[in-house]
Amino acid sequence: MFRIIWDRNTNGVICTDAAVSIEESIVPPRPVFFEELNVLGFNSYWNYPETEAPLLWAIGRRYFFKGEPVAETKGGDLYHPPEVTIYDKATGLTLEPVSIPALIERNAPLLSSIENEALDFITHTYKRLRKKIDFIAVSFSGGKDSQVVLDLVSRAIPSDEYTAIFNNTGMELPFTYDVVKETENFYRKIYPNFQFYTSSNDKPALELWDKFGPPSRIQRWCCSVCKTAPFARFIRRLLNKDRQPKVLVFEGLRHSESIRRSSYGRIGDGVKHLTIINSRPLINWNTTEIFLYLFSRKIRINPAYRYGLHRVGCSICPFTSEWSDYFIGKLLGELAEPYLDILSKHAAAIGITDENKVRQYVQEGQWKKRAGGRGISSGDVRIDFIGKNSHFEAVITNAREDYLEWCKTLGTVQYEDGKEGIRGQIEIRESGNFDFEIQNKNLNNRTVYRIKGIDGQNVVTSRIRGVLYKTAYCVNCGVCEVECPTGALQAIPRVKIDSAKCFHCGNCLTFVDKSCHVAKSVAGSVGGSTMSNKTSGIDRYSTFGLRKEWLDSFVGNPEHWFTENNLGPKQVDAMVNWLKEADLLSKSDKSLTDLVIPFQKLYQQIPKCAWAILFVNLCFNSTIMAWYARNVKWNKLYSKDDLFSLLKNSFPNLSDGTLNNPLTALLNLFDSTPLGNELRIGVIEKEGNKRSIKRFMSEDLDPRVIGYSLYKYAIKKNKFALTISELYDESQEGTPYQLFGLPRPQLEKALRFLQELNLGVVRADLAKGLDNIHLNPEIGIINFSKLLADV
Repeated sequence: MFRIIWDRNTNGVICTDAAVSIEESIVPPRPVFFEELNVLGFNSYWNYPETEAPLLWAIGRRYFFKGEPVAETKGGDLYHPPEVTIYDKATGLTLEPVSIPALIERNAPLLSSIENEALDFITHTYKRLRKKIDFIAVSFSGGKDSQVVLDLVSRAIPSDEYTAIFNNTGMELPFTYDVVKETENFYRKIYPNFQFYTSSNDKPALELWDKFGPPSRIQRWCCSVCKTAPFARFIRRLLNKDRQPKVLVFEGLRHSESIRRSSYGRIGDGVKHLTIINSRPLINWNTTEIFLYLFSRKIRINPAYRYGLHRVGCSICPFTSEWSDYFIGKLLGELAEPYLDILSKHAAAIGITDENKVRQYVQEGQWKKRAGGRGISSGDVRIDFIGKNSHFEAVITNAREDYLEWCKTLGTVQYEDGKEGIRGQIEIRESGNFDFEIQNKNLNNRTVYRIKGIDGQNVVTSRIRGVLYKTAYCVNCGVCEVECPTGALQAIPRVKIDSAKCFHCGNCLTFVDKSCHVAKSVAGSVGGSTMSNKTSGIDRYSTFGLRKEWLDSFVGNPEHWFTENNLGPKQVDAMVNWLKEADLLSKSDKSLTDLVIPFQKLYQQIPKCAWAILFVNLCFNSTIMAWYARNVKWNKLYSKDDLFSLLKNSFPNLSDGTLNNPLTALLNLFDSTPLGNELRIGVIEKEGNKRSIKRFMSEDLDPRVIGYSLYKYAIKKNKFALTISELYDESQEGTPYQLFGLPRPQLEKALRFLQELNLGVVRADLAKGLDNIHLNPEIGIINFSKLLADV
């Protein structure tokens, strides 16, 4: 909320609302305690007391003493400590603890103002909404932000008017359980009427991992299944309501926690679940202000922060950094062991058999990028959708739930059981009556579901698919139960729909892809976003490289290209694969993607720019193009034999024929498109029948291409706060430098250009030795493509 400057005399910080220069203002730092320094081995370099007060401050990976940088750390992962660098001027340093009284005194006026503002906001929200809701809760996680929220709410609202609830995922840190117990005891002593409860999922966390597969940054089933849904279900049970109650929840979410959260409002009605209003009193507070409040109120800080963790949550989480992974592995290895065992088994299930590579898979957090269901056991459940003229058919093997029960969410159901199976009819409001049949084949427990007369009715088809996914995969996690506003749906222990209460709103079918978190996690698949060293799918084009005239034909008439192109069958197959990997055709059904229109516009206006963007997409999706970007050096002439040797070294298990086809296609692509002589990404030199290739660094790359490639890289890493240093780290895949050999001055110039366009897509901090890049994750690659096509 306020700007932060160093208090160099006291080794503290000062919040200020005065105008300060860029040089004075700093990123809000976090306090550093002796426990963190000990874990990292700083006690080998410095002298310092083991005291309750902090000793240093940290901004990112840099440590500051009295406003001066004294050390930094790099690297680190689950199994390896970060590398510690002590700055020359800080050798043999003796640290003095921060004076907490002085820190509080110097910040008291402004701290008091944000406290009072938050208290006023809580009081106003409470008075405005208390007659419109059934329940008021404080979501307590044991982390610093929830500690502040609970303390503020306890000061603003009578203790018998709200309830604090800790949701136990079963994966919390031991420190957190201690803080939860102490917090409950502390407030009960002050407020006799204080109410504190713990909620949790009915199933243990390890069982959920087994059923859903490891959570990832894409398959985020854990938040709903382990946190928000159990929280809401607990409140309903506590109040003994026959429907989901309307709940006001005070929570500690803050804008500065992530770019994604920076767009959240202070009040969110129905954001997480339809019946919950989220109130965020601390939305504008920064990290420093949170710790200042804790110090001033003498609230015990969760020890996890003292040991170096930046955020407190689940012990094993797909959103933790390698830094957090190291501290958890170092301090709480036994706690994480069962989950690491699951991750190792998952690595084996996707074909990683070498013990060292399994360890690397876990160590580098590759599991956090899981997009589809590969390697995840569905428990022999299978669903196949089959198009049959005017009706819809599906075959489910080993269905877990009752289709006839889930079918009630669509409309009024009538049926009869005959010799040939079940025949019935669903009356779907505003859509009509649809006959259905269910036939048990008694072969491997297969059941055929046939719904007639829905051809062309996309909404109905989508909802019927959802019912079938739920029939096949439901494990009674209870998330969809929370989405039901009338209490008609009971999901635990078995699914039961009260037809008298259900008004077929569809909330339980539309809250997540495939209508079911398990179906999404186990059967879901998202392709084309990795540059991994794949050993399959490399031979996808025969020997046909993409040609300029082929792309001209596609861009000129994309909607009718399949019927009007003049290519042979094998050429069409090759072209389809190039277009899929260029993100111009859907991976699943060959439909046009949202990228086509902005790409078409750019291709017509600045074709060279469009070709460069196509190259970026190919580097992220095409195995052979990704290999080329990783392995072919700049300004070096390679014969085809040289390239084949490199390729064979990268894919030793593939046959010569399998490797020769994509290599020939690659050379043909560079020979037949502007990616060769114009963009000089692969310039072909010919001597008789022999071809060689040379790759040149790009000296005048369009800034829009640079911005596009940065977004692709950020999406791949799922990290939108980047540094220029990172982008020039040769171990990083998919950077503009790896793809184009982009000189650093040109990158900085492009960043300034994109920032000056004022499109809200990028912010670059490049002055005074800084090299920070902030991309707006809300824009997304398609919206950015539309913006750049209009620039």
